[in-house]
This record gives sequence, C-alpha cells and structure tokens, in this order.
Amino acid sequence: MKILSFDSSRKRLSFTVFDTETEELLCTGASEKKSSQLISEMYEIFRKNNLEINDIDILLTSIGPGSFTGIRASLSIAKTLAAQLKTKIFAIDNFSLARFEKKDDGKIALMAGKNDYFISLDNDIKNIETNYYADQLEDDIVYNFQTDNISKLVLDFYLATKDKESYLYDYNTLEAYYLREPSINVSNKTHV
Repeated sequence: MKILSFDSSRKRLSFTVFDTETEELLCTGASEKKSSQLISEMYEIFRKNNLEINDIDILLTSIGPGSFTGIRASLSIAKTLAAQLKTKIFAIDNFSLARFEKKDDGKIALMAGKNDYFISLDNDIKNIETNYYADQLEDDIVYNFQTDNISKLVLDFYLATKDKESYLYDYNTLEAYYLREPSINVSNKTHV
C-alpha cells in the first residue's frame, strides 16, 4: 500500500510518499513555496520518482488550525484525489500533531501569524471554550514544530495510531478545522 501525505497548513508546504510493503519512504520534501504551488510540486515529485497518482491507496493531511489558504488548498486537493481514487482521507488536527511530536498532552499554543495564537487547553478539539484563537498569550506555552516537514509528522502519527478509523473521512465529510474567520479585506468602493 502506498500512502501520500501532504500539508500546506503551516509556513512550509510538504509531501511524503511511503510504501507500507517495503516500509520505505519513496520521497519526502518540504518547500518554502506557496500553497497554490502544492499541485505542481506534487506533480514534479511524482514525475521524478516514477509514481502515478493511481499508485496511491490512502491520503493523509492536516486539517488545521493554520493558514486559511493553506488548509483550503490541502483539503481541496485531498477531497478531489479521494473522490477520484475512491479512497479515504486520514486527517488530523495540528494540536494533536504537536502533542504527538512533543509527547505531552498538556495545553499548547501554536503561532497563528502576526503575533496571534491558536490555543488548545485539552484534547477535545470541538470545545470552543478550550480550543480557540487569541491575540494575547497568558503564559509561555507556544510550541514550534521540531520538523519542517509536517507531512512526515502526519505519516508518523498515522503509523503510530492504533485507532485509525476515528481519523478516516470520506471526501464529502471532511471539514477544515478553523479557529478564526479568514481576514478578507472588503472594499466599500463601487466599481464602474
């Protein structure tokens, strides 16, 4: 079975292809490129490694919180590929990934950009009182991912997880994990 993991929810977009039969990383990488370039980056990696998209058996991605555009890009690609390949999507939130990497279930904050924070006080990501967006931080709990390649971390989480079913989604049920509304500038000017 071949696994494709990719992410563009953080500053760097990343991708990993893993073969479970040989237990070999077929390719992995992270790039400073924009999330809009995720498809072209994946295409180039597949081309260089003689892979076809139909070789992929399962898709892995992060659902956020993170960059609004980055999450949208990853999930749009994941949903499109899952529909085409008739496969499931293994999706995990970035708080759980940070706790997995840190090996600590305590409260955690992730940078949200512009000195803002995504904060999680517990593992119940659906609880908006304990998982929220803030423009202030009361104590020093900011976590910086140790890896630049979030897709590899998602793969490691997948391989270590015993209860994979609770993280599997059909393409039509997968939703992004946003903790704030996108900041879209609205102009009051009338265009003629």
